[in-house]
Amino acid sequence: MSIAKYGSPELVGQFTLATGLVLPVYAFLNLQLRVVYITGRYGAYPFGHYLSLRLLTILISLFCCGLGAIFLRDLDGILMVVMGYSLLKGTQAVADIFYAPLQKNERIDLMSLSMIAKSVGSFLLVIITMAVSGNLLLAISCMLAWEGVFTVIVDRRLASLHSRVRLIMHKNTMVKLFKESFPVGIATGLTMLNGSIPRFIVEHYRTVQETGYFGAIQYFLLRAVW
Repeated sequence: MSIAKYGSPELVGQFTLATGLVLPVYAFLNLQLRVVYITGRYGAYPFGHYLSLRLLTILISLFCCGLGAIFLRDLDGILMVVMGYSLLKGTQAVADIFYAPLQKNERIDLMSLSMIAKSVGSFLLVIITMAVSGNLLLAISCMLAWEGVFTVIVDRRLASLHSRVRLIMHKNTMVKLFKESFPVGIATGLTMLNGSIPRFIVEHYRTVQETGYFGAIQYFLLRAVW
């Protein structure tokens, strides 16, 4: 809403395409590792295995998003937005796996407070940045900086209170975790892709501006349904 109010239809279209590309990729490659850590049969493995696999999938996601952005039109405007938003989702993916020890130890209160603080901070930063500069990439960068610092300082600290936070790169265990999580990742990714395909169809046959109008309408419809 802030982008639509203080930006232009073209900026909304760029953000719509960025989310349409990035969200399915991360939905698939995040593999729902937080859920697997809490409920899966591999929950006996140290937290470091899950953290290592999550960081590996983030790197793969960044590569896939960058590759996908190349095939979009208007590369000068969209490529940087896609990569900025992809980095933001990567930061959120790290925070998500840090929430796993909290949820497993029934500290939902701490997890909720962290999510609220980041959401409110990001919302205010987007409003202020868009109102002052009207620069979408700058707004995404501000959100990235805020959530990145919060994740490293606060979320990592909270996770370390309930589990040992360190990287453990054990190939066989990571393969087992990947196989365990792969079906859930496929299901989640396809669900997100279902909402993204219409955006790319509109962009292909029409314009980025019209994609922005479509994305705004789709956003309100999805929120009304969910």
